[in-house]
Amino acid sequence: MSLPSLLLVDDSDAILALERAILTGHYALHTASNGREALEVCGQLQPDVVLMDLIMPEMSGAEATQAIRA
Repeated sequence: MSLPSLLLVDDSDAILALERAILTGHYALHTASNGREALEVCGQLQPDVVLMDLIMPEMSGAEATQAIRA
């Protein structure tokens, strides 16, 4: 049985590392460092869940979430 896929989106490497440490083994993890990158990854992988920071450069988490939902 395969693990559900989870996209972690945050501009902080420290936060991404913490999330990876906690969630490894429970999900197939993928990461992005901003909203635009998250859109690209979602288009390619279609993750089951996205955990997104709201305040990021280039495109906020709120903007990226709206675009993913559209």
